[in-house]
Amino acid sequence: MLLVGGAHEPADVDVRRRWAHDTITLRTMIREAEIFGRRVLLERTGDTWIAYIPGDDGKRRALPGATIPSFVVSDDAVLQYLADLWHEEARPDRQTVRWLR
Repeated sequence: MLLVGGAHEPADVDVRRRWAHDTITLRTMIREAEIFGRRVLLERTGDTWIAYIPGDDGKRRALPGATIPSFVVSDDAVLQYLADLWHEEARPDRQTVRWLR
């Protein structure tokens, strides 16, 4: 299995959440990864990661079974976690886990 870091910067979006009278600004980061030949979008808001499968029509759907715990914080740790989660998907021609952007 090959883990490859990406040279591209992730897309950043500011998200504002409001509780009571306080406004908290959280930064949302969206990255794209290849997990054993499968293209996956990973969205991080605060310390929460959510994995999506992108569609050809521009829509995306949540990836079932891809709950990423909050203790997985670094980019490399996310790739390693997803590689461990989906290691059954690896094939001789699909052994790469890497950031695309």
